[in-house]
Amino acid sequence: MSKYETEYLKEAFKHSRLHKQEILQSCKPRVFLRGESCGCFNCKKIFKPAEIKEWAEEGNFMINALCPHCGMISVIGSKSGFPVNDSEFLEELNLLFLELEKEKDVNLLNEFNKFRSHDRGY
Repeated sequence: MSKYETEYLKEAFKHSRLHKQEILQSCKPRVFLRGESCGCFNCKKIFKPAEIKEWAEEGNFMINALCPHCGMISVIGSKSGFPVNDSEFLEELNLLFLELEKEKDVNLLNEFNKFRSHDRGY
């Protein structure tokens, strides 16, 4: 049984891109002291926003965080309001992604895949 509803996970999944402003807000000194973090639903690592060094392009803007551990666009920041420090959340989000790939959910998956491994060879 899942801890999180599928619709909730789909909203989080969509939130894993177009989020540079939000991630950078987490790196400001006062915010950073509050313990902001990021989670990757690909490798399921949890890390500080300041560890993100690379961004993938969408249009002409570098706005999608690449995970510093696996290099994938599978990062969600805690400023999003999603429980990125919960390993069950990251696991269920990973399973949702795999299910979407299996079912070929064209609307959601195509949007995500065109940025997933930009210029990294992953």
